[in-house]
Amino acid sequence: MKAEIDFNEYQGVLEWWIWVVLTAVGLGVVLLIGLRIQKIHQRGGSLVMPIIGIVVALFVAIGAGFMMNLGQSTEIDSEYVRARLSPWQRRYQEYAWEDIQEAFLRPASAHEWFGFGMPSPVPNGSSVINFGSDMGLQLIRKNGGSVFIGTRDSAGIAAVLDQMGFGDEE
Repeated sequence: MKAEIDFNEYQGVLEWWIWVVLTAVGLGVVLLIGLRIQKIHQRGGSLVMPIIGIVVALFVAIGAGFMMNLGQSTEIDSEYVRARLSPWQRRYQEYAWEDIQEAFLRPASAHEWFGFGMPSPVPNGSSVINFGSDMGLQLIRKNGGSVFIGTRDSAGIAAVLDQMGFGDEE
């Protein structure tokens, strides 16, 4: 049985203006393709340009679908810290609390602004799971590796860290 989740966060592309721009571009491309096909059909010409337009519209639709799935999920309970960056990671990466030596909140450095959860090529290296957050949970593992997980809810994670005994010791 899964332990009760103490913290759950999702970060995705939620800015309304991005969806307005993508919708406007998509509708504009479809309208231009329709007008172009009609004009070419009246003249009896080649359909090369409308085919290119259809390909462009297809790429816009694929890009919009990709952006709809783009996001970071983080779950923290009494046994594990789980995080993933979709669509790159299908499964959550799990970090057991018993394998964590140190856990604390800290600001993200410039190279950690976006991280795709890929481990460092160096043995026991670090990995970053971040979707543009400026704060994050730093996990120092007992085997020497480290993980940085971005968050926009640092107060929620601070409360969980206090529950788990990793709170401020000052």
